[in-house]
Amino acid sequence: MAAAHPRRPRVRGRDRLRNGQQARPAPKGPAFTLKLAALPASGRRRHGRGRPEDPFRRPVMAFPPPTIRTSRIRKAALAAFACLLALVLPAAPAHAHDKLKSSSPAKDAEVSAVEMIELEYTATVKFPFVVLRDESGEQVGLGEPRIDGPKVSAAVPQPLAPGSYVIAWRVVSSDGHPIEGEIPFTVKGAASTSSAPPSSEPPSSAPASAEPASSGPASGQDAAASTAASPDTASSGVPAWIWGALAVLVVLGAVVALRAARRRPGGEEPDAQ
Repeated sequence: MAAAHPRRPRVRGRDRLRNGQQARPAPKGPAFTLKLAALPASGRRRHGRGRPEDPFRRPVMAFPPPTIRTSRIRKAALAAFACLLALVLPAAPAHAHDKLKSSSPAKDAEVSAVEMIELEYTATVKFPFVVLRDESGEQVGLGEPRIDGPKVSAAVPQPLAPGSYVIAWRVVSSDGHPIEGEIPFTVKGAASTSSAPPSSEPPSSAPASAEPASSGPASGQDAAASTAASPDTASSGVPAWIWGALAVLVVLGAVVALRAARRRPGGEEPDAQ
């Protein structure tokens, strides 16, 4: 019967020899246990059972988990901000359109004659279209509209008869959106003079000289009325209902934020005392 080979002792990984020599058995006994317990935590083996837990090796969270109250406040603030953007952003391009700054003749002005129609806008415009209509709605012939930066002019070749007129205009603003409007004005008729009765005395030159002087203020008033700035009938601004909706939205957001702030961390409202 063949002799049994002796059992090899248990060998630790770090004690295993690589040069072919006999492996050193693992230390055992109470003496090794006392020696291991006497060593500081930094000198003990990492795979030992008695190694205390290192507090610096614990996983530490960078941010604490959000509570129910914090998450509700955040959601309410994000919802209010999203609604605010949805209402303000569509209205911003409409508010940026160009508009009519002034006109000659001005809106609702009374003039004695019109030789040139001039329209001035807040920015450079393109593709002008100007039409002049009388009281009956018929068009009055005008010259070709001309552009000089933000100004558009059209000549009136024939003198206008007394009556009411409307200037209808349409241009393309600098942002590419078409705008249009109307400017009503009135042409005054010439005052009728009654013929003086014949007399033997020669007429004095004082009344004749007073007539040209009296026409001076009237012409000055016509010029002032023609150069006055007229409001743009097609100016597009932010409607009033948008501002009202924004105010209601802000109030609702504040109420939701206050209710969320008064809630407990568990999500229940405190009992009324």
